[in-house]
Amino acid sequence: MEKPALSITLLGGLAVARADSVVPSDAWRLGTAMRPFATGGTYVNFLGVGDARVRDCYDAERFARLVELKRRWDPKNAFHLNQNIAPAPAGAG
Repeated sequence: MEKPALSITLLGGLAVARADSVVPSDAWRLGTAMRPFATGGTYVNFLGVGDARVRDCYDAERFARLVELKRRWDPKNAFHLNQNIAPAPAGAG
C-alpha cells in the first residue's frame, strides 16, 4: 500500500455557536467524499495531552522503539505532559 501523500484537515464552524449547529455543508461534503481514501491513521501532533490514541500514530516497530527509548532516557516518565509514550517497565525489552 502506498504511503499517504498528504493530510487534509477540515475545520468548519459557525461564527456564532448554537446548540443545534452543524459543520458547514461544504466541509461536510468534502470530508464525506474523502473518507474512502482515509488510512484510519492518526497524526500525533493533532492529539491532545493524554490522548489514548498515541499508539495509533505509529506502526508496531516504531512504537516499540519509542517505548524502549523512553525506558532508557526517561524511565520515571518526567516528560509526560505531551502526546506521551509511557516507558517500558524495568527489565522489559
